[in-house]
Amino acid sequence: MMNPSVAPFLCDVMDKSIIRTEWEKWLRSFTLYLEAEDITTASKKRSKLLHLGGAQLQEVAYNIPDALVEGKEGVDPYEVLVGKLTQHFSPKRNSTFERHLFRSLKPMEGETLNKFILKLRGQAAKYQFGKTEKEVIETNIKDKHIDVWAPIDLKKRLLEKEHDLTQVVEMCQIHESIKSQTTTIVSDVVPLNVNKIANKTKFDTAECERCGRKGHTSNDFNCPAKNAKCNKCMLQGHFAVRCKTKRVKREHGSGSYDNLKRRRMAASRVRCINDEGEMRSEEMREFD
Repeated sequence: MMNPSVAPFLCDVMDKSIIRTEWEKWLRSFTLYLEAEDITTASKKRSKLLHLGGAQLQEVAYNIPDALVEGKEGVDPYEVLVGKLTQHFSPKRNSTFERHLFRSLKPMEGETLNKFILKLRGQAAKYQFGKTEKEVIETNIKDKHIDVWAPIDLKKRLLEKEHDLTQVVEMCQIHESIKSQTTTIVSDVVPLNVNKIANKTKFDTAECERCGRKGHTSNDFNCPAKNAKCNKCMLQGHFAVRCKTKRVKREHGSGSYDNLKRRRMAASRVRCINDEGEMRSEEMREFD
């Protein structure tokens, strides 16, 4: 019967971000169980681990190369299996990432101070700031670059693997240079677009002399008033809202706006000729 004090290790349904920590907890619990039950034989300890670990842990163990060794002199099959599983669930620690997690820790809602301190101590035990004073200073400067200066996309790259201070500063400088160049390119392009918009706005706000609408001129073939009749002067070629014709009685009915302009110009020229002819007639009478 399975010992209820050691639950199966459900690695298949476990969040990958916490699987290393959960494996360390499970293995610690299993080690205490072996001591309590006084199980010392290597083969028996390995069998107990596979049995209590459950089907999901067994699937992993049986598929890791050289995790299960048999009959090799001087080789402890239990230690080999534990080493392979630990390597599988707990890859090499990224100290930079572990320190980032430590600085990101916040107390959960309802969490007591003592429990939060224990959580901080557990996370702090997974990394070190350095062995010498210089290493400690450079480590803190490097971490500050990542936490405060680096934008989110660069931060992900810096936390993927270990980098020393020189590498972090260089990557930040490259990112800053690229950002500056991109901003310059964008600022050079914007004025052209602004001018285009300004010109377009000026054209759009001009009103047509025929219909009074915006977006085209009076010479536009598609102007809706080009062939329309004015309700004010009854002439063709414009709407009443843009009518410039005075209210006069016309003998010849309605005509077009363009024809009216031509007739006005012709009449003006005739009057000039008549005036000049009358003046010459008066001058001739004086000489008679």
